[in-house]
Amino acid sequence: MRGFILSAALALPSCIAVTNAATPTALERQLLGEYEELDRELATVASVRTPQVLPSDLEGLKALAVDARGLQRFNQDDLAELKSAGCIAERQDARVAAQNCALTGQDESASRRVERVIREENRSRDHILRWAAVTAARREGRQIPSKEEEQALRAAYARLLSEAASGAR
Repeated sequence: MRGFILSAALALPSCIAVTNAATPTALERQLLGEYEELDRELATVASVRTPQVLPSDLEGLKALAVDARGLQRFNQDDLAELKSAGCIAERQDARVAAQNCALTGQDESASRRVERVIREENRSRDHILRWAAVTAARREGRQIPSKEEEQALRAAYARLLSEAASGAR
């Protein structure tokens, strides 16, 4: 019976999807690992409001990043919908920005929704990227990352977003 199932599975090559993606750089793999850690942490942490003051310690930065990742997950459907409608676009600096679209021209509440999603997504990305940069610097024995390191991490994130969007089309 197993042989039959295996031969049937092999006879149906259209059931198997193979995706050829570019090999991520070390920085991109690091960033992906940081997101996975935040997702694991998010599963074990209760939802709390994000403080308005940025903490200076790593645990405080991580708490902000976990909250930010939770907000991203909460808004992911809205973000995808508004991107599809042409209301939100990715910028080259790994931020999102508003674009003119039919949806916001018809409905004031849609305009407010676009503004909220952009504000929350950009703030979330900033918190996550800041935490990832500080974590990387601490692994190398430094307290804070250089501006160049933060920019390199942001550029790597922008590349990952662009590649993900290309693969989704």
